[in-house]
Amino acid sequence: MAHGASEPLIGNIPSLTAAGAKAALLAAEREAQLHDWNVCIAVVDARGDLLAFQRMDGVMQLSLDLSQRKARTAVYINAPSAALEERLHSGDHSVLMADAVIAAQGGVPIVIDGNTCGGIGVSGVEARFDTQIAEAGAAYVVAHASQGQR
Repeated sequence: MAHGASEPLIGNIPSLTAAGAKAALLAAEREAQLHDWNVCIAVVDARGDLLAFQRMDGVMQLSLDLSQRKARTAVYINAPSAALEERLHSGDHSVLMADAVIAAQGGVPIVIDGNTCGGIGVSGVEARFDTQIAEAGAAYVVAHASQGQR
């Protein structure tokens, strides 16, 4: 089948920039500090590649990996990582088969104009608080991107 001349062969995938990742990281870090929570924060781009990372003092080593996996999961599934945890709890054990994802709360996609442009993952405190911190970072970027600061 011949390719039509008007059909693009390469798409444009909006992705978080280094500046956007830093902004998300700082907003998440502020949320954590507000509550005296020490965590690891990872920010990834639209492909799941690490752009920014912060390990606060006193956080266990395991949280380094978990925060990054949570961020990547949010990008890979285009939804909060908690969605996989919910599927697992409902009996869907297939979510355990993918090495790159994690069925745990704390990963949030950064969605601009319906496109997942990146993700942020947090680990180090209770799961719902990990999510709260990640949501603060994502919300900051979304709010500023919608103000035309892309």
